[in-house]
Order: sequence, then C-alpha cells, then structure tokens
Amino acid sequence: MEARINQANQGQLTHSLEIRGIPVKTGETPEGIICSIGAALGVKLGPEDLDAVERKRPRGEDPRPPAIVVRFVRQTVCDQVIRLRKVKRNFTTRHLGWDSDERIYTGEEMTPANRHLYWLARQVKAAGRLRYVWFARGRVRCRREDGQPVVIINTAEDLEAFH
Repeated sequence: MEARINQANQGQLTHSLEIRGIPVKTGETPEGIICSIGAALGVKLGPEDLDAVERKRPRGEDPRPPAIVVRFVRQTVCDQVIRLRKVKRNFTTRHLGWDSDERIYTGEEMTPANRHLYWLARQVKAAGRLRYVWFARGRVRCRREDGQPVVIINTAEDLEAFH
C-alpha cells in the first residue's frame, strides 16, 4: 500500500526537475535562472514553458545552496533539458555567465520515499552487489551486470535480492 501511495505521489512530480548547486544571489529570480540554464544548454525556455519555479528553504546548517525546483508545462521540455544536461557533462555556473565555477546538478524531483530508496540502492552498489543504479521516469532502477535485465525497485525489500 505504501508503494502505491509513493507511486501516486511521484506521479504528481512528472514534469518537475530539481536543480542543485546554484548559489543564492540577492535579487535573483528563479525563473530567470531557469531560462539562463535553458539557454546555456541550447533549449529556448520562456515563462510560457514554466508552470512553477521555487527555491527550496535551506536545510538547517547545511552549507550547500538550497535546490531550485521547476515544474514545466510540457513533459517534452523537461525531457529535453534532462537529455541536453547529460550531454554537457561539466556544467557549471560559469556556463551561465557567472564569475563562480560551481557544478550544477539536475535530476527528476523525487518523493522522500524514492529519495530514500535511491540512497539505499546506491549503498548496495557501493558494496559491490550492483553495477548500475539510476532514477528515471519516477522509478529507482538498477542492473546487476552489463547485459542483465533492468530491475525496478519499489520497496526496500526489493533490494534484499541483491544481498
């Protein structure tokens, strides 16, 4: 039942990206930052492509800048940003025309439950029992070895098969 609720909650985040590593600047507009990222990646983004953009609140004493969450109007635009970000491996704030050189990370927005599952799967990978772990289309996915089938992880119990 919890896995179904998690899937439903993740389904509400389908058009959303989480962008990390962008320092907070006074007078910034998250929409402007997203449009700058799109331009740097070669995607023409305008206000009509963005449904909602917000910077999350800082987490306690965490020195890292809070993430920016953007919800796109169309899934195709979201997919295009993800695809082009993967092509541009060393994407930093310098690509946005800033003086700093902070690395920018992008990924699908995850529910807290999926974030925890992804963390658990990466722990199994670090232990050498999985070769690949990734998050795509709202699911934690893994593969034991090259050429083996992809396994979708819905619960922590699903990872016990790799112990």
